[in-house]
Amino acid sequence: MAIGIFISLIKIIVMWRTNSLNGEQKKQLKLILFLLLIFYLIGMHEFICNGTDYRKLWAKPFSALLSFFIIHIAFARSSLLIRWGVVATILFYIFYGHCLRSIILIRAINPSSYLALSRGEVYSANPPEWIKTVQETTAYLQDHLKPNEPFFAMPYDPLYYFLTARSSPTRHLIFVVCMHLPPVQEQDVIQSLEQQRIRYVLMSSRIASNEKAVGFFGRDYCPLLKEYLIKNFETVAEFGDWTKEPDWSNYHATMILKRKSSE
Repeated sequence: MAIGIFISLIKIIVMWRTNSLNGEQKKQLKLILFLLLIFYLIGMHEFICNGTDYRKLWAKPFSALLSFFIIHIAFARSSLLIRWGVVATILFYIFYGHCLRSIILIRAINPSSYLALSRGEVYSANPPEWIKTVQETTAYLQDHLKPNEPFFAMPYDPLYYFLTARSSPTRHLIFVVCMHLPPVQEQDVIQSLEQQRIRYVLMSSRIASNEKAVGFFGRDYCPLLKEYLIKNFETVAEFGDWTKEPDWSNYHATMILKRKSSE
């Protein structure tokens, strides 16, 4: 697809320089491209500001519109055979992408990819090690938490709130560099943990990440919260491989902290 768009851009440049486009077409081309680029940049502004990869998805609809518009301008005046060839190529690309996704899903349907939890019961494309860590962590929490007792998960692990059917004890769910949590909000989190006498804290290995937008807990963000946890909690369990660089969906490890003064 990228090659097709590149070829289309080259064709448009050649058409522009050889005056193959009339005045009205050039005017429409400039106006539509200008508007789509503005919307594209607006959709990309969060990624541009903090570099969080998934925020590039906000601009995908405008990328699609821009791509199809470029292809349309480049081949609108071509012969019927060429236009049908372009359409066939696009349809093939869509079909090929669908087949690739289907293969991934089919491969994921095996016992090692099954999230065997009462609030899971799904097959996942995540590695078996990820599934194992999630299941062990969830089982530990369910075994040690009292009925309806909340716990605190960080830096960004609301999955465990869902799997254990618990609510977050704070309104803050994400604790990473790109969230720019000020000290006053750190104090708000600490106050919530104290008021509810939270006994257990879950931390995933993403508390120490080289990702630009994630960072290292205590060094790059939330130093007050780290100081509070060190003073009041101790590690009681660990799951997964903590030696590998944490990733969004591959290398996942967790540790459970328990309040020192709790029974």
